[in-house]
Amino acid sequence: MVPSSQKQWSVSGKDKDFDGLQLVDAPVPKVGENDVLVKLHAASLNYRDLIIPKGMYPFPTNFPVVACSDGAGEVVEVGSKVSRFAKGDRVVTLFNQGHQFGPVDIAASHTGLGGAIDGTLRQFAVFNENGLVRAPRNLDYAEASTLTCAALTSWNALYGLKPLKPGETVLVQGTGGVSVFALQFAKAAGATVIATTSSNEKAQTLKKLGAHHVINYKEDANWGETAKKLTPGGAGVDHIVEVGGAGTLEQSLKAVKFEGIISIIGFLGGAKDMPSIIECLGHICTARGVYVGSRALMEDMVRAIEANDIHPVVDERVFDFESAREAYEYQWSQKHFGKVVIKIASWGAIDSLVFLSLAHSPAARISLLSAAKGLLTAHRTTGADPFYSSYGALPVDRSTSARPSGRGAGTGEGGTRAALLDTPSGENWNTIAGEY
Repeated sequence: MVPSSQKQWSVSGKDKDFDGLQLVDAPVPKVGENDVLVKLHAASLNYRDLIIPKGMYPFPTNFPVVACSDGAGEVVEVGSKVSRFAKGDRVVTLFNQGHQFGPVDIAASHTGLGGAIDGTLRQFAVFNENGLVRAPRNLDYAEASTLTCAALTSWNALYGLKPLKPGETVLVQGTGGVSVFALQFAKAAGATVIATTSSNEKAQTLKKLGAHHVINYKEDANWGETAKKLTPGGAGVDHIVEVGGAGTLEQSLKAVKFEGIISIIGFLGGAKDMPSIIECLGHICTARGVYVGSRALMEDMVRAIEANDIHPVVDERVFDFESAREAYEYQWSQKHFGKVVIKIASWGAIDSLVFLSLAHSPAARISLLSAAKGLLTAHRTTGADPFYSSYGALPVDRSTSARPSGRGAGTGEGGTRAALLDTPSGENWNTIAGEY
């Protein structure tokens, strides 16, 4: 039964900092003939979401606006002419609702969730059926909620212009969402990955994620030339995922291969004093701006995630819906590692067991995981629990394959911060995280 009203987090205006985030009551929107009503289960944060209420976002916004672009949920109602989805389907939001295929145009760029139009930080939302993509079968709601912006942006960087090939070299910068996704996608494609970071501790994490080489840019100011020397024959890097802007582009130009691609995504280092276009010409490379991606690209990405069983890196601390403002503060403080997720709806009994297992002894964790797998088997047989039908495959059902995980049951300041989850095979699922 769909209620008539809901709670949603609205950004009332710019230059109000996070105080401009308000939890308000709103009606559940009505479904048109081409629309889909989604019960949102999780949303995740991007750097963009933080700078919108701070008045730092350079693109069009309409206030008040429901916050966030990233979300995953369950279809609960469909319009009479909807053909792509049915009730019960698990879906992920498309960042620019109007960007269906090909290069983005001005009109599509003005359809961004959480900025130009209402976003995902609410309990229910109506989308045109073309503004959604089927969620990967191997991901839970928390993981699926991270794909809309950072994942698709990195996929576009690697496949949108000149598709990445096995054996090529990719350079990623830092441990933010886009960079970590690019690392995972490149590793799955058979590429060699060079990563830069600011600390030796983060370097170890990047290596665990699959980076072949890691350069500490605080210890090596000329890291661009170092990266180039690490490539076959010192020819240079094929794809560079550039998130630092003025602070890093000069070094990226030193690292890039002739005919290589620099995909410019972020402006963390500021937008002033950027190297000129003449320097790009001098290095015989292509520098392109990347603004997320199309539905067609996102559907390709979903297939790759399923085929390679890729799992997004989610921070150990997951916030309740009512604690969304704390989630913003937490990410702004850069204490996180991986995508910061906000739980909107209840995730069911099995997920609760997984969260509980994070806070107990190894023996208790193994026991709880076994119980969770038993529940999963029972639900597969009976189909009685809507949780299984909406979740599909779960981490607890892959006990022999260790992978980064470790989401704590975070609820504001009282959240659990678990370091690792021991699997029955004796391997570890280490908690991983990122800068934004």
